Amino acid sequence: LTLFVKLTEPHWVFLKATTIVLTLFSGLLLWTLWKRQPRGWKFLLVGLFLFNPTVALYSGSVMSEPCYSFSVLLAFVVLEKMIAKQDKRYAWLLGLVLAWSALIRPIGGILLVSVFLGLLREIRLAWALRSVGLAAAIEGAFLARNYGLTHTVSSYVSQWGGSLPFLWKNPSLWMENFADVMRCFFTGGVLGCPLLPTSISMRFLTSLAACLCLFLIGSGYKRLSAQKALSPAILTAMAVWGALYLLVHSFWTALDYRYAIPFIPVVLPFFLAGAESIRPKGKRPWAYTIGASAILITSYALLHGRLLNETWSSHRPPESLLPNQTYQWIRSALSPGAKILSKTDTTFLYTQRYVVSEIEAADLEEFRYRLMRLHVSYIFSTPGRMLEVSDGNHSSQYRWSRAILWASGWPNQFPLRYHNDTEDTTLYEVRPDPS
Repeated sequence: LTLFVKLTEPHWVFLKATTIVLTLFSGLLLWTLWKRQPRGWKFLLVGLFLFNPTVALYSGSVMSEPCYSFSVLLAFVVLEKMIAKQDKRYAWLLGLVLAWSALIRPIGGILLVSVFLGLLREIRLAWALRSVGLAAAIEGAFLARNYGLTHTVSSYVSQWGGSLPFLWKNPSLWMENFADVMRCFFTGGVLGCPLLPTSISMRFLTSLAACLCLFLIGSGYKRLSAQKALSPAILTAMAVWGALYLLVHSFWTALDYRYAIPFIPVVLPFFLAGAESIRPKGKRPWAYTIGASAILITSYALLHGRLLNETWSSHRPPESLLPNQTYQWIRSALSPGAKILSKTDTTFLYTQRYVVSEIEAADLEEFRYRLMRLHVSYIFSTPGRMLEVSDGNHSSQYRWSRAILWASGWPNQFPLRYHNDTEDTTLYEVRPDPS
């Protein structure tokens, strides 16, 4: 999103418009990709995507997922054009799109693998090497640059290094994490029911719904392959990408509904085709279509109603509001060069103060040492779930809660600088060592 930040600076409010526009263009790409399907089917597909509660919730948020979702769909559209026109020049354009996708998010690299395997399905080795090779060269150059500047190719490497051994030693936790990913991506994403499983029975029902979605997606893939709705290369690339995206997130301990946004438009066509494949063949097949549509529309309507109520309600909880009074105080009281440890990057957008989002430390002394090394001047405590809808990311939440506990429990080194009861926010000052 760096390009969009540069274009909108300093009018940060307009930065939200970029995700809205990218979401709408993703709907257009979805229509273009499935242009050979019946008109009514395409309207249903695009409508379900654009009005999906999870997509709608984050369409105005400054997140990378809508941008990544757009890049994935654009790659599949360019791949379709290349195969349809039998023009190898599209391979270079596809390579640039693949590189862009990999630069948006580290997980974008799975798109290179997916497209390469898809082209091999049609024995297009030369095209695969040209497009994927160009993307890999560009991505490799940026990773080398990152390593030269920071001595690591990505900050995600250290996070993976901490979570993977932990999951490897505790397979039951990996299975639990995979079940949470299934519920998040299928029940919350595809079905549009982002409800927290607060009881055992609810967890069972959401898991059952997720398994049903997975079955319908598999059936839909077989149906669309038989109908030759798209070339085998594209269908294979989409299936491989969906499987890899799900697999990678099963090993990633952070979980948020926004991670499902790129997943939804890729698997939703297979879900619709799978739902159509089990439609009864009796005298009234329309009853099944109306019933299934009514269930989805009701689910969407309930979630949209809740979102609208939270938006316009005068009794909204602090975690759903921007702490504007606190942001105003930060802008007026803190120096422009102040560094703030803050849970959300939104603090930077509204205060123009440099933000450090997380610090890993084993104990209180190491925590203070790392703050001093990074020249962090203040610790910003906000309500527990401000500006996020999450049912995972346990390790991150634990580290942040522990950091606030350390800051509030050591007033000699972290004196209270500001507190707002209305917004439930607190700033602690990091006292430097005496010179």
